[in-house]
Amino acid sequence: MSIYITRVKAIGVHGRFDFDEELHEGMNIFYGLNGAGKTTFLQIIANILNSDFERFQHITFKYIEVIYSDGDVLKLDYHTQKDTFIIYRNSLRKTSEIPKDFDNRVFKNPKIVHLGGFAPLVKSLYIPAFRLIVDAWFYSRTNDIYNNNEERNQEKTLYARQVFGEFVPVIDYPSVTEVVENLTEDLKDAKLKLATSEREIFLNYMSGFHNLSLDESNQNLNTDRSIAIEYKDTKKVIAELQNNQFQNEPESLNQFIPQIDNLFLQVSNSTHQNSTNGILILKTYHKLFNNLLEARRQCLKDLEAYLSAVNRFLVEKKLVFEKKDDDSIEPTFCFKYLNTSLNESLIDDVQSLSSGERQIIAFIHACYFAKDKIILIDEPETSLHIDWQRELLDCISPYSHQFIICTHSPSVPADYSDYLRKLKISHTDESVWDENYIDSIENDESEDMEDIEVAI
Repeated sequence: MSIYITRVKAIGVHGRFDFDEELHEGMNIFYGLNGAGKTTFLQIIANILNSDFERFQHITFKYIEVIYSDGDVLKLDYHTQKDTFIIYRNSLRKTSEIPKDFDNRVFKNPKIVHLGGFAPLVKSLYIPAFRLIVDAWFYSRTNDIYNNNEERNQEKTLYARQVFGEFVPVIDYPSVTEVVENLTEDLKDAKLKLATSEREIFLNYMSGFHNLSLDESNQNLNTDRSIAIEYKDTKKVIAELQNNQFQNEPESLNQFIPQIDNLFLQVSNSTHQNSTNGILILKTYHKLFNNLLEARRQCLKDLEAYLSAVNRFLVEKKLVFEKKDDDSIEPTFCFKYLNTSLNESLIDDVQSLSSGERQIIAFIHACYFAKDKIILIDEPETSLHIDWQRELLDCISPYSHQFIICTHSPSVPADYSDYLRKLKISHTDESVWDENYIDSIENDESEDMEDIEVAI
């Protein structure tokens, strides 16, 4: 079972407020007014999940505690006298100490350096409220060359921190341009996986035909209704394979259709003795093409689910995989704009999309391909029509074991009222801050704790 967060507690955040929230698997939706601490709440969680502890040099706090579903506990405690904060993880009986020196420690590299023993327990995806700003900035730099997605994310993170502060977590939320590029790479990976599966299926097909020929039960084969049903089903499956938008050469399957038609005609007009081999071949074809179809569905299901999800939001346009024009050599992911009055279509790229459409395309892609990450979303309602707001959570909910969402729009969680609650922020009281948090930690765990590491 995937690990998730069960509790987040923080004292003295920004020197002003505390919070203590219990979380559960699935949806967790918090609401509050602007300035109520929602963004800080999410950023604390994101930086903890990423084990990006250097971020905490850029925020004032006294004590932070995160409890995981497996019982692990991670604590950060600011030690006033030393001007350091201590990181502690109970499952490892390990601590680490980081100087909280704002003036002399300036970090320009957003790459996370994990302290020994403090690698993330579970990965996260942070979707910030300012995502459209980052998207617009990144789009203006389309001529920049990056070796990989990590370099892109580092550039976006540096920009976001320059504008919104150094406590901003790593930004791996994609721009729309990246989504189109990533879809192309995802399709290449899926096709490589599919090619391997198809080779295995054809090998099994050959051995399967041999086994069918040796099976004594095949001596009782006849041309009853089941053969006719399998014949029709085989042709239906071939048609579905041909009509798949990702099929490179759909006409390559045409060669099998007359063979199958002739076999069925021969079987239907033959005596029992002469029809056995034909029935065996028809049955093998039926099994072969059904296995090919199932392999294709499995390899392409994420891409097809993503396209289906996006296109249910778009109006008079679709995200498709096809040739842009007659001069195009290869199909690509692009947007088909439908002119219903003229019964025409126009292929175009992302420039013609509205801000809401751009957000839907990037938002759903980020969630669909999060791969078991905890998903943190700040203001999912940004730039979205009220109808889209209501549909959005339904669309993404199957793709993570835990969502932590902050909003001030009552429309977003309309169908998730059981998971909606106000983010409880209380004014902190410095007079009751315990200056000896770390002393109690060291005393409780002194028998098992390793030496304190100082991160320089």
